[in-house]
Amino acid sequence: MAEEFDIYVFDLDGTLLATTGSVLTPAFVNKIIALTNKGWMFSVNSARPYDSLKRFLAPLESRTLFICNDGAQIMYKNCLIYKAPIAPETAREVCTRALTTGITVSVALREQSVPADLPTVQQKGCWGEDVYKIILIKNSRDRAAAEAVKTSALSHGLKLCYEDPDYTEFSRADVNKGTACALVREKYRLHGGVYAFGDSGFDLPMFNQADYSFVMKNGKLSLPGATVIEDAQQYILSNF
Repeated sequence: MAEEFDIYVFDLDGTLLATTGSVLTPAFVNKIIALTNKGWMFSVNSARPYDSLKRFLAPLESRTLFICNDGAQIMYKNCLIYKAPIAPETAREVCTRALTTGITVSVALREQSVPADLPTVQQKGCWGEDVYKIILIKNSRDRAAAEAVKTSALSHGLKLCYEDPDYTEFSRADVNKGTACALVREKYRLHGGVYAFGDSGFDLPMFNQADYSFVMKNGKLSLPGATVIEDAQQYILSNF
């Protein structure tokens, strides 16, 4: 019988990095190295683009399965495992609408996030590769215009995958953190447990695919049946 390896899946902001300025501790890095040496998998499942995640996970980059852009892109050992890009016409339409209202826009490509501007966006095939996420920096004082851009994005088959007072982010509506978890478990035949760690409602699709759920005490989510923890890194060190 094949060994049943586990996968540990972490949201990043507010979970693996519990507070602003948090870093991966040397002890946690060594623990993940030991677990992955046994055949278990370590994954970060985030709304962030790939380039941003790699910066934070640099000590574990070669051992991390990156679920990026809210499930629209999966990278492992710098190889593209799965992609669900935004249709080029949709990306151009939403970016154009946002830029004309004075909102700063960037798009997440495979390896990097790049700023968008009107002269570039108006060229067909402007980015030359897939767009996985549209990121709006809400520097416009016209809130009604910003809401109109959001409505436009949703009407074009996108979904709101992250929002705070400064940023609004969109990816394809038919993907999420949960569908990505299911795909990874099937692809790598991970018949052991899925241990999911998160802190907000954006993580609910991931928890729906988990065998064991861990919710941050200071997060924005109450999940029946989940274990409430204070520090995700320390919990791994103490319990696995």
